[in-house]
Amino acid sequence: MTEQPVNRVLSRATAVGAWFVILTGAGHLLGSILPIELADGGEAAVQEAMRSTPMALGLDSNFKLLFDAMSQLMSVMFIAFGVITLAVARNAPELLAKSAALRWFNVAVGLTSLAMVVYARLLPPMITMSIAAAAFAVACWSSRKRPLTRTGSPT
Repeated sequence: MTEQPVNRVLSRATAVGAWFVILTGAGHLLGSILPIELADGGEAAVQEAMRSTPMALGLDSNFKLLFDAMSQLMSVMFIAFGVITLAVARNAPELLAKSAALRWFNVAVGLTSLAMVVYARLLPPMITMSIAAAAFAVACWSSRKRPLTRTGSPT
């Protein structure tokens, strides 16, 4: 069997995208658990209204707890997606080359996340998710130029 070079652009671009997704998730998680001084009374009033609105299906729960839990869950899921994607890029780069669906899934997640943060006008994740989506797109583009294989056909 002959060894063929690994498409390093594909695996590195995917890893870069994964790291920026992890960074986005970690930043969001830190922002959601650290106490932040509210700039004005308007946001504090909204948070108090959420605390005073009970959830019908919760056990002594309210909309503020639901909002916080969903925010932290989103952060953890971003981190998990990034870690799994990074693991694939490092340990199974041939899977990236063989699976166009996986590569396009990464692009779809990156672009969807970017669209959502642009819609919400959130600058830090606009930057990180722009880089992640672009890196995933580069990975898709690079896989069309040359396939990624570790071993070739027997000679």
